[in-house]
Order: sequence, then C-alpha cells, then structure tokens
Amino acid sequence: MKLYGMMLLTALAGAAVAEDVNLQKKDVLLYEPCESLKSNNPGVKIPSSIQVEEQGKYGKAFRIERRTLNEMCNGDFSLKESDAWIFRDNAAWQPSGGIGDSPCLKISGGDISAPLTGLKAGVPNAFSFFAKKPAYATEATLSVTWESGGKQDTLLKNRKLGNDFERIMLPLTAEADSGTVTISVNGEVLIDNVQLDKGLGFFNNYAPPGKMRGCDIIEIPVNGKYFSPGKGAFSCWINVPWLNPDVAGDTICAFFGVANAAPKVRKWGATTIIEVNGFPKPKSSDARTGTLNAYTLDSENRVVAASENMGTLKLGTEPWHLWVVNWELKDGKMQLALYVDGDKLRIRREQPFSSCKVPTSITAGYSNGGYLNGIMDDFAIFNRPLTEAEIMAIYKSSQPLSAMLK
Repeated sequence: MKLYGMMLLTALAGAAVAEDVNLQKKDVLLYEPCESLKSNNPGVKIPSSIQVEEQGKYGKAFRIERRTLNEMCNGDFSLKESDAWIFRDNAAWQPSGGIGDSPCLKISGGDISAPLTGLKAGVPNAFSFFAKKPAYATEATLSVTWESGGKQDTLLKNRKLGNDFERIMLPLTAEADSGTVTISVNGEVLIDNVQLDKGLGFFNNYAPPGKMRGCDIIEIPVNGKYFSPGKGAFSCWINVPWLNPDVAGDTICAFFGVANAAPKVRKWGATTIIEVNGFPKPKSSDARTGTLNAYTLDSENRVVAASENMGTLKLGTEPWHLWVVNWELKDGKMQLALYVDGDKLRIRREQPFSSCKVPTSITAGYSNGGYLNGIMDDFAIFNRPLTEAEIMAIYKSSQPLSAMLK
C-alpha cells in the first residue's frame, strides 16, 4: 500500500509538470529561427549586414557585433608602404598567398613590430591576426610580446603553426596611451588580416582596416502584434565571449530592447521600457566582475530590475546559453524575472508600477547604444510569462522552439 501511494504521488507529480509545459503556437507573438535574413514575420527588418553563421544552437544563427573600426593600419597588407609597421630585412611584402590569395606579409626567422597609439591606460584591446607556415616549410613557431609604459609582457610563446591560416587572438591592456606589439618568428610564416579593436577585451569578426564592421540591428514593428509592455516573455539562445567574468570592455552588450519617444526633459531610463543586457567589467585590473541585467521602467520612470554579477554564475563550458525574461503588470505591481540556462540563474522581482509607456521601437541584437557582440539563435517573444517548467523544457530540448509548439 505504501509503495502504491508513492507511485501514485510520483505519477501525479509527473502529470503536473507535463500539464505545466503547454507551449502553444498561439502563445508566440514573434519567432525568428535565425536561419535566414528573410523574416517570415511581416514588417520585421533583418539587414543584409548581419552575418549568418553556419554553426548555431539549432542550424544557423545570426552574428551581431559592435560597429567598430579595425584600427590596425594596413592590417590586410594591401600596400607595400605602411607607417604602421616596422618591417625588418627579413620581412617581405607578398602580392598574394594571404586569405583568399590576397596580399600578405612573409617573415623569415625574425620579427616585425607595430606601434599602437590612441589607447587608454588600463582599458583592454583586442588584437588578432591570421598566420600559417607555407606548404614547403618544415616547421615554424611564433611568439608575441607587448610593451607599454616601460612594462613588457609575453602574450604568446612558441606557438606551432600548420599549413592552414589560423586566427591568433590576444587581448592586451595598455599601461599608457601607446605601446608596441612585436611578432617574432622561427622558420617562415605568412601573416594576414591583422585587427585591433580598441576598448574591447573580446574578439569580433575581421573587418578591413579603417572600415566600419557591417553589423546592424533587427527592427520589430511597433504595431501591437509582436509585443505587449504589460505582459509577456522573451527567450533567446546566445553564444557570446563577454559572459566570461574575467573579460573586460568599455561597451554595453545588449540583445533586446523596447523604447518609447524621448521626453522634453531627458534623464536616465526616460526612453526605456524594457532592456536586457550585459556589462563587462570596465578594466582588466578591476576586482569586480561584469553584470547581467534585465529591467523595465514605468511612466513615472520607476525601475524594476533583475541583476547578477557574472562571477557568481556557474555556467559550465557549453558555448550556448538560454536567456529568458518574464514580465507581468498585475494589481499595480510589475513582476519581472530573469532566467539563465533554466535554473542556473533565477531572479524574480516585484515592485509597485504605474502605467506602462507606449512603445515606439523594438529591437533585437541591439538596445540603447549596445550591440549583442556575439551570436544569437531561436529568438522568440511570447504573449505571457513562461512557467519555470516551460523554461526548463526549452533549455533541455534538443530541438528548436518551433518543434515544441503544439
């Protein structure tokens, strides 16, 4: 009898969970599988500048990054002459052989240096380049040093290179407003597509020197069909470098935002309805870590916020992470909840809230000056908050959201 009772309780508990996971197509206001730049949702604008990555969480995904310049002069070696590089006698410009058989630089058993200027002391920078040994070379190794403000650091030591171009990514922090990076070679090495992103401690896709990176935002129509400020949920899988609590940078990393028209008197949050973002720590030397944030503001500019330090998260080594944000205005209070990877992070807030602001713009991959700076997949907006069982079901599913909807 006791065993039967336990079995009955287990069955009832399982039935309750199953009943709680009841995601239906009618619950979804907008769904973007991130497979193509052509949206199936009328009025949604996905610009051609957004890159479609082949390796998403489910199939393909969108890469959206900060619109910064590659400030490494002649990093594609399109010209022989360049004041940006100190070419030794052992370094020779090549008209071909680089990425896509473009011009590149060949170094034979020596080094090249690049003075970097216009830096900010204590602020990280992302320095990267592509390197390989020619097919005829037997062995080649590469080292990189960085000198700034009288201090020298070894960023890379004796990296063995193969016959295919690989990207070498090295964050560096300046001790002063300038410094010098030196690439030293044993054997023979080809170098191409050098990139410097100032103020970032993480790496974006390559952009030609002096060119603005071509990433834009997803614009969602403000017509009442895709979003309600009074009740709903947002979910998205992201693969971003800035979730590492040790990474620093001087930029907001945002991936969902709803705004209203600017009032005559501007103050913080005056144009914000909902925003979901991350803040890396500003400087590499900071003991504190960055934060994850979701917040909403009412018509009186009162804030309901859910925030957490990245250093407290235990997200594991998986590159993809699920973000879900719930909101619901009920009985004069706003209930806001932030979830990361199902139950890895759960923050719920409830505070007094007056009327909601009227949306004038809805964006994904960008908000309030900040870009995602990473890859997003399986993006959805719902007409109601998701239950915790539904959130866990999405997180544990081996299929995209579209396959789960009834």
